[in-house]
Amino acid sequence: ALSAAPLIYLHRNPRALEATWKYLLICSVGVALALLGVFLLSAATAPAEGGGADPLTLDRLMANAGTLRRPWLQAAFILFLVGFGTKMGLAPMHTWLPDAHSEAPSAVSALLSGAMLNVAFVALLRMHRVCEAAGIGAFSGRLLTALGLLSIAVAALFLLAPSDYKRMLAYSSIEHMGLLALGAGAGAVGATLFHAVNHSLAKGALF
Repeated sequence: ALSAAPLIYLHRNPRALEATWKYLLICSVGVALALLGVFLLSAATAPAEGGGADPLTLDRLMANAGTLRRPWLQAAFILFLVGFGTKMGLAPMHTWLPDAHSEAPSAVSALLSGAMLNVAFVALLRMHRVCEAAGIGAFSGRLLTALGLLSIAVAALFLLAPSDYKRMLAYSSIEHMGLLALGAGAGAVGATLFHAVNHSLAKGALF
């Protein structure tokens, strides 16, 4: 997040400055919420009678998923979804993405769209897998499906208006992140990851 900010401001004009500040502000709030989700995830691993929490490695979480405290895990997933959904550009947390893409140099836009969005998605997908192993996959899947459908709808509407190609590609990225969330919520993990790779390659080529 921090290394991308000066790249967005590379052209050093007022619009690039506004896009950079919007990116930093919105994504920093998202990262803070995701960090709070990590704290709640740690609380979910703590035994009900007290004691220390387990290490927050994916293997350990998956192995001990049946012992996780569900209310804490559900709250953690909601914060993960909002926090990493902001980094992914899921609607309604997507507002930084069109400005950042349209003002950044094309190579930076390709990096944001093809790499950074996917990193946030992988983090969210891992949390969804933990929820599935803990028996609340329907809860996390419904939330992913809802935000995925909302992102697709919002992107489709906003794609009708702009004439700037980079801004159109930004809304296309929002749509594809919605498709990834929808696929993950539906349980099609393999197809979703394949789509993520294809989207990265296509956006890199287009930018």
